[in-house]
Amino acid sequence: MRMNRGYISSGNGMHSVMNYLLSDALIRFYKYRDTYKLKDVINQILTEYPIDTILTMMNFTSTHDISRLIELFACNVFNPQSEWAWDMDYGNASEFIKSHHLSEEEYNYGKTVLMSYVVALAFFPGIFSIFYGDEAGAQGLHNLANRSPFPWGKEDTALLEYFKGLIKTRNSYEFLKYADCEVREISEKYFSYERILGNERILVIVSRSHHISEISVPEDYEIIFKNNDNCSKSTLPSYGALVLKN
Repeated sequence: MRMNRGYISSGNGMHSVMNYLLSDALIRFYKYRDTYKLKDVINQILTEYPIDTILTMMNFTSTHDISRLIELFACNVFNPQSEWAWDMDYGNASEFIKSHHLSEEEYNYGKTVLMSYVVALAFFPGIFSIFYGDEAGAQGLHNLANRSPFPWGKEDTALLEYFKGLIKTRNSYEFLKYADCEVREISEKYFSYERILGNERILVIVSRSHHISEISVPEDYEIIFKNNDNCSKSTLPSYGALVLKN
């Protein structure tokens, strides 16, 4: 077992496990085009973990111990060579953290990437877990700025509605609670996987490219969710994301 977590295989330790490995690998894929890490981690999860563990792991947006999700994509203050994708490339950064606030340009870019990332996360086996405020555009680097109150009255309403639509789609298909997962492709342009149970299939394709990507989708699949009106069954715009059902 990874990280000496023997209680994962025993089934006696806890009800659910926070899927740090997956979130770390997905963030590295989006920030640094690290396809090797994503391939390795998904392979480890799907082959090493018991199926009951896989289906109940918490696939989180961010947590109270790391920087906010939008910060992870909008800022370049993180060290790509560190143990975790959210480790900051700073020494004594307390004053910087306290005074930090994203510019409008940074925020919009981080939001664009976030909207693709959460699609990949939401449909992966396990429990899609939102750290309060991530769905409303909450900011905050590291501890303790990441634990600020929910931004009541200042929510990003467009982002909030996006999350609601994503969750509604995810919850519309009961078979996803138990479906197997098969990776279709991991490249520097996009990541695709399929959830399968019997004759039911859902295909997820997400782009991490700044450019338009050509994709190939089977004829009998129809779009059930997309993060951009320009997404189609043949092309994905920059950071586009598609969910399709057979």
